Amino acid sequence: MRRRWPRRCLGILAVGSLIAVASARCSSSSADVIRATVPTAEVKRGEFADRMTLRGEISPIRSLVLNAPSRAGELQIIKLAPNGSPVKKGDVVVEFDVSTVRRTLDEKRSELKQARAEIERARAQGSIAEEESLTTQLGANYNVERSRLDVETSDVLSRIESEQNKLKLADAEQLLDEATVSVESDHATTEADVKALQQKQTKVEADVSLAEHNLSALTLRAPTDGIVSIQPNYRASSPGSGGAREFRPGDSAWSGAAIVTLPDLSEVTVLARIDESDRSRLSEGLRAMVRVEALPGVELPGRISQLSTLAKPEITGTWPPPRRFDVTILLEKVDPRLRPGMSATARLIIDRAPKALIIPTDALFQRDGQPTVYVQTSDGFVRRHVRVARRGQEIVAIASGVSAGERVALRAPDQNSGTGGGQ
Repeated sequence: MRRRWPRRCLGILAVGSLIAVASARCSSSSADVIRATVPTAEVKRGEFADRMTLRGEISPIRSLVLNAPSRAGELQIIKLAPNGSPVKKGDVVVEFDVSTVRRTLDEKRSELKQARAEIERARAQGSIAEEESLTTQLGANYNVERSRLDVETSDVLSRIESEQNKLKLADAEQLLDEATVSVESDHATTEADVKALQQKQTKVEADVSLAEHNLSALTLRAPTDGIVSIQPNYRASSPGSGGAREFRPGDSAWSGAAIVTLPDLSEVTVLARIDESDRSRLSEGLRAMVRVEALPGVELPGRISQLSTLAKPEITGTWPPPRRFDVTILLEKVDPRLRPGMSATARLIIDRAPKALIIPTDALFQRDGQPTVYVQTSDGFVRRHVRVARRGQEIVAIASGVSAGERVALRAPDQNSGTGGGQ
């Protein structure tokens, strides 16, 4: 029995050794599996640049709007320059149907011609009446002078004849006074009639001038060089159509409707919107590099010229709707191929730090209330708390806790830790 005991001990030790070796191999194999399945990134020393990318669209600062004439009622578009086509100053951009206005102008011109004829007729009739009155006045004046001669020679006549001559003189003077009054009255009447007809002519001339203005207003010409941007016709939209379509020839336009805009492309901006969480990271004057999807390979420098102070709700399918801030980026260089509405991407550098230890944001986790990384070792991954210097959208600058050249996990290697940066 005593001889069997050492043999048993040796057997137990051998089995334990085998278990230990197997366990070590299993642990090593498990670490190898974790290292192989967990993506990693190298801790690098370099310049930390916190970048933000905004998407927006090209928009000119100023635009000239061509509107349908006011007080013209419903108008039909006959001709419309193609959308996006370049035009020179004075070129015809929009033409409306002129048949109604042309008919009105013809009628007013006919009324003006008639009014002028009536004035000439009134003056002719007044001239005839004045001539007749003057003739009567001259005859009456002759009779007065003759009667006076008869009275002056009454010494050689009888008393009866002398009295008769005095009566004739009185009658002649009365007729002369009446003829003089008639001449003055006829002249005043003619002047009054002509004045009334002239007022009528002035009104008709104003109507003709207005009709001529309305006729010329039915042709919209480019006040300056530019690019045609046709505006939406909201009356032509239908429910569920996804928005109003542009004006086109044959459409009816209401009084004062904006038909076309001619954007001034000498000063251009990019209009974008940002989340509430990013508002504090931006400031006016921050520089940006803008790329336009329609112009591959072209980068245009710019800066933030305006940053709204109030958030506006964005209409989406979620409730409550997200609130966003408007951002305006003024381009410091303009490409002549730019067009309003083109999609653009602006990249902004918000913060810089030279010679920083940099890791991706996906490599930073929150454990025990502290920023944590998982450093890769020969035995797997080691959890290590770090101190963050700066944070960006894509990278993080680490003040202490890791060294350049080490590799950190981009996903939590322990099953109970969850995944994703910042978790």
